[in-house]
Amino acid sequence: MSDEERAVLDYFPEIGQIADGNRRAQVLAVWTRMLEESGFDALTDVPIAPHLAYSQFRHNRAILEMALAVAEVLERYHGVAIDRDDLLSVALLQDVSKLVEFEPDGAGARLSPIGQQLRHPVYGVHAALAAGCPVHVAQGILEHSPKNPRVPPQLVTSILYFLDRLDMMAVRESVGGGDHPERQPAD
Repeated sequence: MSDEERAVLDYFPEIGQIADGNRRAQVLAVWTRMLEESGFDALTDVPIAPHLAYSQFRHNRAILEMALAVAEVLERYHGVAIDRDDLLSVALLQDVSKLVEFEPDGAGARLSPIGQQLRHPVYGVHAALAAGCPVHVAQGILEHSPKNPRVPPQLVTSILYFLDRLDMMAVRESVGGGDHPERQPAD
């Protein structure tokens, strides 16, 4: 196991909850690739947005934990079976491309050439497909973004679509930004 793989598993032990061994390996491969391509020294150094020096790692962890809780509630109250491997995969990978969409600039972060030319989260979709993730997982990564023109029709992706927005509202509150436009991340 590489240092990058160990680091990813330390940050995201939930990867181990993915029941399908192939899917687990695919998700780990995507994170490892992004970490290797990243200009950041650690996952905790990646900001949520270039203009918002708040930890992407914290945002990702919050969404991951909320998604698992929401799935449990929906299953308990409505009997809706939510595929945990799909939920975990998309929750873990939805913002993985930020590791390469942004780059350190000494005073924080800026958009990298990839971030300037591709909208979030296109590169993450590419990496997921290249690692062998199913197309519906790649679609979930793509459709979680606020740039998505519609609410996703799949339940797993809709959970993440709304939780991403909810968590960003909490992040803005925690940094005292409220609805100030300069504090709002692009995605």
